[in-house]
Amino acid sequence: MANQRTPPEAGISVREAEVLAALGELLTTAEIGARLFISIRTVESHVPSLLRIRTCSPVVRLTPF
Repeated sequence: MANQRTPPEAGISVREAEVLAALGELLTTAEIGARLFISIRTVESHVPSLLRIRTCSPVVRLTPF
């Protein structure tokens, strides 16, 4: 699946980009895990690195689950 997609912007992995896109759809961590075939814990481990992204506006925030 990841091999078929264009790599995201520098600084995040393809999987982190998938998690970020799912967060943008307001999916829960359980829903994201089910969609991407990863554990809730793995989804939760991606969130801190996504919060460190400095390219987005300070107004943009990830929805806590």
